[in-house]
Amino acid sequence: MPASALPRATALVVRSVACAALLLLACSSEKRSLRNDTLVEDAGITDAGTLPDASVAPPIADVPCNDDGPCDDGFACTDDRCDRFAGRCVHVAHDEQCDDGVYCNGFEVCNLRRGCIAGGDVCGLGNGCNIARCDEQARTCSTVPRDADADGDPDDHCGGGDCDDTDARRSSRMSEICGNGLDDNCNGQVDEAACLVPQGADCSAPFALPDAGERTVSTAGSTAPVPSGCPFPLSASSKTIFVTVPRAVDRDTVLEVSDAAIPVTLVRLAACGTQAVQCEQSAMVPFPRVRVEAGASGTETFAVVTAYETTLRLRTYAIAANPTPLTGECTNPPALTSGVPVRIDFTSLRASLPSDCTNSGLRSFVLDVPVASSLTLAATSLTGSGSAVIGLRQSACVDLSSEIACRSTDTGPLVHPSLAAGRYVVTAATTGATAIALTATLGPPSSFTTGSLCLLATPIAPGQKLPVSFDDRPDLVRSGCSSGGSAGAFRLDLPSASDVLYVGRLPPVAIGSMALLDAQCTPGAPLSCTMGSTPFHVARQAVSPGPVFVALATNGGGSGTLAVYTRPPTPETPVAGGGGDCATAVPIGANGGRFSGDSTGLPSTIGSTCDTALANPRAPTQLFMLNLPTRQRVLLDTHGSAFTTVASIRSGATCPGLEIPSACHVGFTTDRSFLDRVLDAGTYWIVLTGFDGAHGQWVLDAFLAAP
Repeated sequence: MPASALPRATALVVRSVACAALLLLACSSEKRSLRNDTLVEDAGITDAGTLPDASVAPPIADVPCNDDGPCDDGFACTDDRCDRFAGRCVHVAHDEQCDDGVYCNGFEVCNLRRGCIAGGDVCGLGNGCNIARCDEQARTCSTVPRDADADGDPDDHCGGGDCDDTDARRSSRMSEICGNGLDDNCNGQVDEAACLVPQGADCSAPFALPDAGERTVSTAGSTAPVPSGCPFPLSASSKTIFVTVPRAVDRDTVLEVSDAAIPVTLVRLAACGTQAVQCEQSAMVPFPRVRVEAGASGTETFAVVTAYETTLRLRTYAIAANPTPLTGECTNPPALTSGVPVRIDFTSLRASLPSDCTNSGLRSFVLDVPVASSLTLAATSLTGSGSAVIGLRQSACVDLSSEIACRSTDTGPLVHPSLAAGRYVVTAATTGATAIALTATLGPPSSFTTGSLCLLATPIAPGQKLPVSFDDRPDLVRSGCSSGGSAGAFRLDLPSASDVLYVGRLPPVAIGSMALLDAQCTPGAPLSCTMGSTPFHVARQAVSPGPVFVALATNGGGSGTLAVYTRPPTPETPVAGGGGDCATAVPIGANGGRFSGDSTGLPSTIGSTCDTALANPRAPTQLFMLNLPTRQRVLLDTHGSAFTTVASIRSGATCPGLEIPSACHVGFTTDRSFLDRVLDAGTYWIVLTGFDGAHGQWVLDAFLAAP
């Protein structure tokens, strides 16, 4: 567990120092095993409740000394010294030295006889009806109902509707199937009047689809085995039905899932009972589609597989026969000619090339650039709906490192200002379009704009706020945080080690990201990454002197801002058992600071306007006091907190003051609450609480800067 989350460490240090002051021998005889978040096991008591073999345990006390020499116990997590007043060695345990930075494996503690001791499952094992799960990123525990047959319906003994949790064919989510003698839908009746006759449940009697049109089918009642041979796993409890598609002589036919509520797999079969010839799978738009090539008249058989029974819409339509199918690889791709559009029908969603962007149905082309040129890659949907992703790669295009840029057509064309003469590979993938026209246009080269590359990163200084334009700028930074839009690179040069906080803002409706990169601005290797909607904030403590790069990206154009704030490296201040009310409010110094603690058990003294209107109960409160001698910018960041935080600012000489308008924020995401306000000189009260009663381990980072 992170040291910021361990108030017990502070308790242990205080207790140990107190023992030393009162003569260690008097205290050591009363050492206790402190468990369940009350105290650290400091007497060497084992899990079985017995003392370990003293003959192999290093000394704790009673070792005579005149200096620190004989006091080293060999454990890195203890402070060892000689108490010259008592003439005995003193050992103080520091749990934070054992912290491995992992939340889900519990609290690591420092034992005075054994050194660092590993933690355990912080969430426990749940119970007969619930399975405990730990989210390392969010640092939270949750439970999910037990579902032994994995049919999506928990056992009816545990609040679900599954009357037989050992049979995936039976649950309250299923339809009643005629003639099988089972209570399929768990309503207490068998083969009632509203039962269904399965469609295409037998490969020998498939559901016949037309050569053009749309049909609704259901996978209810299917007991057919799942086809084998697909490169991705298919659960044995999945529902499989069979359909046929007519094969035309003079045109190709496309079969696609036009609508579905759950993931779907289309499996092409050479014959019933054989392994898959082709597998297409998708859990979202675009749903799977396959192409039946022109040939001798007849039919192609497909298995349609879903995890649970559901209703699907299947569509068939004709397209022109393609004697030379497009490739998704780097081997002999067809050529693109500048200014000449090429049609791409996305009839398979498989992709063989890695990409920073979507690679569903990826197709590749070769483009020869005779002289240094600018390049514009544009794609237009030919069906009036959906979009695509286009990419540009070096000719040795297999590795991800060869991808120069990629961009969604939702954000406009991909424009590269200056390509050197040579051979390149252009790719196109789909995010919903069934067919697009792809056009590559070469033109005179132009200059790269400042910030478009790491080598041309825009310089930014501490306390500076820069305007940022994303218009006509591809993502050539390739931070690895997000891609497919527009991005800019920025460089901060630190003369000395510092805590750093970046704040980026995009247009209100934009989605984007901010990535902190290393001193070499290495592509695809962000030190930290935050994605979503504006504003973005990235903080890092004790950054080494030298260059620091950050990338700000958005899914479209428009303008935004980037600001950076620094301060001397500030150690984290643990807050244990205080700050829950006005009398014990934790002071924030003139340079701000980073604080951590646990709100569990604190009083619920002060609410916030952006909390639930009828919070039940009101969450425990952690309170801070801030005195500003002059007008300053105050930035409050609760990233790292283990629960949905609520941070608010109140003003007034008398606690708790009045909440400032628009100074309350709920941190639903893992970035938690963030506030950026310019405040006049005066006394302020910072309230850190939980949304709708939430509480637990919290972190508050307070940056103070010039307005």
